[in-house]
Amino acid sequence: MLTAAAGLARDGFDAVELYSCFPCVPKMARRVLDLAENAPLSVAGGLTFFGAPLNNYMTHAAVAMVERLRGGGIGLLYGQGEYVTKHHALVLGSAPATGPIADTIRCDIAAAPPPPLDQDHRGPATVETGTILYDREEAPRHGAVLLRTAEGRRVAARVEATDPSSLAVLAGEEIVGARGIVGPGPDGMPCWRAI
Repeated sequence: MLTAAAGLARDGFDAVELYSCFPCVPKMARRVLDLAENAPLSVAGGLTFFGAPLNNYMTHAAVAMVERLRGGGIGLLYGQGEYVTKHHALVLGSAPATGPIADTIRCDIAAAPPPPLDQDHRGPATVETGTILYDREEAPRHGAVLLRTAEGRRVAARVEATDPSSLAVLAGEEIVGARGIVGPGPDGMPCWRAI
């Protein structure tokens, strides 16, 4: 089904990353995908050699896949969770998608240059993404945001733990595009507050 949705033949992936928390998982996925027994199953090296579960392995695997596909091709990332009861798949390609999957959101991994970083910016900026870091007592330590200025520059900023209204924006469901102001924090580094 996945290969059909991507408009591919059953063995149409140039690179594969099968989540490898336990040896049975990539073996089962390999069989379902009908890959050869000696097919390379990882672009990142495999979780066994990377670290332990819960260390964000699949994000690193996605980065390794993008690096691998910069030379061309189509790659599959497969992850799972629980007792192999939750499944996640991501198909990446170096060219625009064709077939049914072409109607989904695309990301050009051929890499337009990233926006320039402007850590000296002070003034209006909107949220591209963000998160809140918590201490062991589950109290916010601070927030972290990536912002975009009106000129298209990027700013990384902190959200102070003493700013509950801005933290509430980061804890909400729709943080992308939230507007705010970047000013100097107590240490002179960029600090964002929602408006």
